[in-house]
Amino acid sequence: MSRLQMILLSGAILFAVQSLQPRSAVAEMIPPAVAVLYFDYTGQNEQLTVLKKGLAQMLISDLETLADNCVIVERDRLEELLKELKLSNSKKVDPKTAAKVGKLIGARYIVMGNFFDLFGTLRIDSRLVDVETSAIVSAIKGQGKLDDFFDIQKKLAADLGAALKENAKPIEYNPKKHKRRKKRRARKAVKATPKVKKVVKLKKATVLEYSKALDAKDRGDKETATKLLKKVVAEQPDFALATMDLNSLVQ
Repeated sequence: MSRLQMILLSGAILFAVQSLQPRSAVAEMIPPAVAVLYFDYTGQNEQLTVLKKGLAQMLISDLETLADNCVIVERDRLEELLKELKLSNSKKVDPKTAAKVGKLIGARYIVMGNFFDLFGTLRIDSRLVDVETSAIVSAIKGQGKLDDFFDIQKKLAADLGAALKENAKPIEYNPKKHKRRKKRRARKAVKATPKVKKVVKLKKATVLEYSKALDAKDRGDKETATKLLKKVVAEQPDFALATMDLNSLVQ
């Protein structure tokens, strides 16, 4: 069985389990899966397109804490699926394709949207979509100076987290399998999270370098990714997410 077939099969099984309530009497309500897709860049500065990688990774990291009623799909898993579907280099993903990706990856909800800059102002529009019904659960936007990307992203993550807290419905599932998965996830999180101070402020240039590092990693250029991440960590030692990504590369 090919890697794509394995991804599609596992995603289809997970989505089916989340969409259908099992008849087994031994079941409990568990968190639904949420996938953060890459936002489309609709501005004129093509150099900012790569920010979609950093934005997605930062939102995923924040939502893992802010939306603790959900399971957030890892970016690496999304990237792998997009590559297999030949969508990783696409500038835009239409709603129909986004819903398809959500189903294949096993997500009940997806976060998608777009961002653009104009005269030094950055605007990010996001939508929380129910994959099963294709309904927009919540529409959230963030806006501010381009240099305040970090603050805009943080506010967007907080609003998305609140929307998921309010609207994301739990799934009925077999408790034994879920408990095993939850324990493995917890052990992984403890091992991967570096002990550094919480980041207070990030420069736009630093976020851009971080995004380029993620893009290099996705292209298989480990040397460039490592070099860029080392630069980011040196400039911003309290950027825990960059430290974690760097540690995963050099292991």
